[in-house]
Amino acid sequence: LTMKNKFWPFIQLLFGTLLVIGGIFATMYICYLPFRLSRGESFTMMDMYFPDTLPKTVPSRNVLEMNNLDLLWVKEMDIDNPYQIDVELFVPEEKSLAFWSPQSESLISLEFSTGDVLWETAVPEDVGEIEFYDGNFYVMSHDWLNRLESAPKDTDDSFDSCSFFGQFSLLAIDAATGSQRWGYSYWGANGHGMTINEKRIYLSGGHDHGASRSSVQVDADNGSILERDCYRWPDEKDLARPPIDESQKISPYPVVLEEHRDRDLGRQNIRLFFVAEGNLLNILDGHTKEVVGSVSFEGATLNPWDIDVAVQGDIAVIYFGDSHQLFGFRLRNEASK
Repeated sequence: LTMKNKFWPFIQLLFGTLLVIGGIFATMYICYLPFRLSRGESFTMMDMYFPDTLPKTVPSRNVLEMNNLDLLWVKEMDIDNPYQIDVELFVPEEKSLAFWSPQSESLISLEFSTGDVLWETAVPEDVGEIEFYDGNFYVMSHDWLNRLESAPKDTDDSFDSCSFFGQFSLLAIDAATGSQRWGYSYWGANGHGMTINEKRIYLSGGHDHGASRSSVQVDADNGSILERDCYRWPDEKDLARPPIDESQKISPYPVVLEEHRDRDLGRQNIRLFFVAEGNLLNILDGHTKEVVGSVSFEGATLNPWDIDVAVQGDIAVIYFGDSHQLFGFRLRNEASK
């Protein structure tokens, strides 16, 4: 009773302070919201806490001038997010490009030369990673949700020593058709990473702030479990280390960052460099560093961090993350050699 009486004033002060702070934020949110909505702008709590750290999107760009390039198509990607977000561009075969972003509800395959949609396949929410390997996309997530609730489960929950890592899901999608090849939910890992090598998918998990680790190896052809092991702190054991990831390939068509220009342009085995300067995007020969093509845009200044590039043959597809646009260009003979 004495201890309670001694600390009770401090506890009251702490809770009172928290209530005052919460009230201030709530008042700011309520008062500022009508002004944002009246201008047709969205407003979330992320705007309140991180007003300057999340770059906003910009209006759509238009092409002004081109040198040694032909514009084939432009596509606005349907991404319902006012902020710039990372995307993944894959080139699974000669005539197609696959597009995915964390805000997309699906993986989309586009024809390189026209931008037409070849197929679109729903993927789970909360996707942790997508990799392309040997004709398939492998989608790792923590939840199938309703769209994929028919996916079979790994029912081996008797693996008690690793079950505390929880479950995660893995889906295999045929890159040619977009059809689901197989999908499972696995016990014993929580999606801390995916490596693919020699038809094996290495999945890992962590717990207890990284002090506990798990490893699951899956057959890439059918999703069956090949090996599974773990340890829990304070115990420790050597788990199978994944080899070099064969699904990760360094692109020979990098976007040059201005702050790393000298280093980036010194890279070897590059076919084309893409260099943004103001509203101009120059394409440089990977060996001579000479400009072989360029395009200027109307609109916001280009930011290399927001640009992704995929090239197949003489066609370059350029994605601007700040405007959520894809542009398809044909590189004329001198540029595409």
